[in-house]
Amino acid sequence: MAFFLHGLGTPYARAQNVGYRDFSYGKTGDAKLTGERPESKLWWNDGSWWGSLFDPLTLTYHVYRLNTATQTWIDTGTTLDNRSWSKADAL
Repeated sequence: MAFFLHGLGTPYARAQNVGYRDFSYGKTGDAKLTGERPESKLWWNDGSWWGSLFDPLTLTYHVYRLNTATQTWIDTGTTLDNRSWSKADAL
């Protein structure tokens, strides 16, 4: 939606909040979660977003699926790596 300044024909955009606030890694796991090179933690398959995310309760990496209706990550219970300092990459 464009808005116009009074007397001017120049549109300006109204500031808006977009997106969703997600979880935080907090102080668990490795402080350098994505490493030095670009690494992908998310992938799209069979109509869903999936992610290699850190589980702060078990201190391991699990496969999560994004519930798009609630915008929350659902833990599948599948452990990827039990080393909290590992850095997985998804392709």
